Amino acid sequence: MIRNKLSIFIIVFLLLFSAVLTLLFYNSYKQSYTERYVDSLTRQASLISEALSNSESMNMSRGNGVGRGQGKGMSMFYGILSVLDRTLEADFYLVSQEAFVSSRHLYSFDELDKEGQLLAEQAFLGKSAYQIYESKMLSQNTIAVAVPVFEENNISYALLFNRNVDSVDKELESVYRTFLLALGIALVLGLVAIRIIAGKIVRPVQDMEKITEEIRKGNLGVSTKVNSKDEIGNLAKNINIMSKKLLEDREAQLDEEQRRRNFIADIAHELKTPVAVMRGTTEAVKDGVLSNMPEAFDIMAGQISHLDKLVTDLLSLSKLQNMNFEIKKEKLSLYQLVSDAIRSQRILANKKQVEIEFKAEDIQASLIGDYSLLSRLISILINNAINYTADKHVHIHLKKDNLNIKNKADNIAQKEIDDLFKRFHKGNTGANGLGLAIAKEIAQRHDFKLSADMNDKQEIIFTLSFS
Repeated sequence: MIRNKLSIFIIVFLLLFSAVLTLLFYNSYKQSYTERYVDSLTRQASLISEALSNSESMNMSRGNGVGRGQGKGMSMFYGILSVLDRTLEADFYLVSQEAFVSSRHLYSFDELDKEGQLLAEQAFLGKSAYQIYESKMLSQNTIAVAVPVFEENNISYALLFNRNVDSVDKELESVYRTFLLALGIALVLGLVAIRIIAGKIVRPVQDMEKITEEIRKGNLGVSTKVNSKDEIGNLAKNINIMSKKLLEDREAQLDEEQRRRNFIADIAHELKTPVAVMRGTTEAVKDGVLSNMPEAFDIMAGQISHLDKLVTDLLSLSKLQNMNFEIKKEKLSLYQLVSDAIRSQRILANKKQVEIEFKAEDIQASLIGDYSLLSRLISILINNAINYTADKHVHIHLKKDNLNIKNKADNIAQKEIDDLFKRFHKGNTGANGLGLAIAKEIAQRHDFKLSADMNDKQEIIFTLSFS
């Protein structure tokens, strides 16, 4: 599982990071502690050196008196050394460059081991020095500090101050154990936090995995329950949008497939009638039932004209529904466009004795569009109004933002109005066709809105909105 993998990865990273951090901290602390410890030893050695240098017993021990005075001086000197030996928690001894019989705290230079001699040499030069080494004299690992001891402004001794390294190591080991304990507690708490955080990260991913699996199976429209406002939340949101969009596309595809089937069925139905009429007329002429040939030719000519119009409208509708069909848009005068459409329908209006009333509020209004298509759209609306007006009047009102075409109509139900723009819609008159469906497609290709409504005066109003 991804949760376990993520946890293992973070745990390994933390362990490596902790190990490196521990080594760096320990080495840094060890170096710092050792430097502080050496400084402390150096200060102690310097204080002892200063005390010995100012002591009268130092002078007396060096022979600056005779007889009883010298013996008394040596006794006082050893007494001071004895007190220091009992008081200090470190080994110390004085080193002289002169040869004499050594004692517990007094040594000649030649008696020192090599490392001790190097430290004493620095002290005899008036410098303080330190070194960590394995002392053969003390048989232990030691930190040794050397400082000069002055007698009347002359260096008489080198004071070597020693401390067992094991005591330093014990102190560092105690600090090291404490740090490891704190680090262990921090790691345990970190692991708990990692599991919690990993769970919060993985659960949304698992939820999205289930949803994508459902989508793969074809169960579209499902959505995740992830609501976090981060990258994972954005991914979940996109998955939800994709699922919804796929569902909409599938429904649209199914609708389009159903419309295609209905369209083919409508075409077959529409073609069936004129073909049947022409076949019946032809058989009637052939059988001698219909002897009036001009009448037979008129019947067939009318059906052929109907078929021609039907095929032309089908081709027009098919082209308009093809998004690759190019629309040649240009700036057009609205007033001129409507006037030309009215003029194209004058013959039909006169034949049906229908009066067309045209009112324009702004003759300077213009729009961008395809002249031939928009002229056809308006002509279809005017033609429809002329054919179905109940009072022989058609009212056309041109505004800056829309065009209204109104005519008196017989009682039409709202459902009939909603279906007016459907292909092959058959109204109360029994007439059907593709005209209004073509008009609707032309409007949509121009991003215009075409609608129909019935007012209280039983007048049907077609409204073409340009914005």
